[in-house]
Amino acid sequence: MDLCTTLNQHNKYTKSVLLASFLIDLFLSIGKLFTGYISSNQSILADGIHSISDVLSDCIMLYMAKIWTAPPDDNHQYGHGKIETLATVLVGVFICFIGIVIIIDIIYDIIFQHTSSDKLGLVLYVSLISIAFKEILYQYSKYCAKKINSDVLLANAKHSRSDVISTLFVVCAVIVQYYFPGFKYTDQIFSGMIVYMLCHISFKMIYHGILDLTDVADIHTENQVLQYAVGYHDIKEVHMIRSRKFSNRTFLDMHILVDPDISVLEGNKIAENFREILLQNITEIQDIVIYIEPDIAPKRHYAR
Repeated sequence: MDLCTTLNQHNKYTKSVLLASFLIDLFLSIGKLFTGYISSNQSILADGIHSISDVLSDCIMLYMAKIWTAPPDDNHQYGHGKIETLATVLVGVFICFIGIVIIIDIIYDIIFQHTSSDKLGLVLYVSLISIAFKEILYQYSKYCAKKINSDVLLANAKHSRSDVISTLFVVCAVIVQYYFPGFKYTDQIFSGMIVYMLCHISFKMIYHGILDLTDVADIHTENQVLQYAVGYHDIKEVHMIRSRKFSNRTFLDMHILVDPDISVLEGNKIAENFREILLQNITEIQDIVIYIEPDIAPKRHYAR
C-alpha cells in the first residue's frame, strides 16, 4: 500500500474516532460536573475534570490530525508523522497538568472545606452510564488503532479504558460512603487514586513520545529484517542497518553484501525482491532504501 493511500485511510479512521471521543467526552463531562456540583461529591468532580481534559485533548488531536495525515511535500519528504507523536506528548503533558490541579483541589478540600456528599444514587447512576459509554469507545478506538496501526488511536483507546477505571473508583467511593457514612475523606482518597492513575498514564505517553521524537532506533523491526536476511540465500551479509520512526511507520536504510561476480542488474534485482518481501511481511515498515555492495573482505562487517 503506497503512502498516500495509507494516509487517506489513516485520516478516515482517525477523524472518526476523535469525533466520537469528543462528543462522548463532552456529554459525560457536563453530566459529571453537574452531578458533582449538586451532590458535593469530590470523586465524581475529579472524574468530571478528567473528562474535561479529554474534551480539550480531543480538540487538540482533531486539529493536529489535519497536519499529520497530510501527504509528504518538498519540505517534509518523510511525511508529517512526527506531528502525531508530538500530539501524543502534548496530551500526556496536559493530562499530568490536570492531575496536579485535582491534587490541589483535594488538599484545599481537606484543609478548608470538607463537606459530606449526598445524592449517592445519582452519582452511581451517572458513573455507570459513563462506564458503559467509555467502554464502547475503548473497543471502537482499539479496533481502529489496529486497523491502521496508529499509536495515537491506541493511546486514545488506553485513555478511554483509564476513564473506565477512574469511574470505577467513583463507584467504589459511593459504595464506601453508603455503607460507612462515618468514614471521613472517602472522596479525597478515591480522587487521589484517580490522580495517581492519570499521572502514570501521562508519564508513559510522554516517555514513549520523546523516544520517537529523538529518533530512537526501532530495534524490534531491525531484528525482524535481519531474520529475513538470514533466510535469503542471495544475501551474504547485512550491515549498517538504520531505522527511524514516524508515528506508526518505520523508515529504514541498510547495506547488503552480494556475490561480487554477478552483474549490477542482478544485484539490483536481489535488493528489489528482498525489499518487497520485507514490505509485505513487516507491516511497521513504510519504506526501505537498500545499498548493494560486493561480498569481499574489506566490506564485511559482521555487525548490525
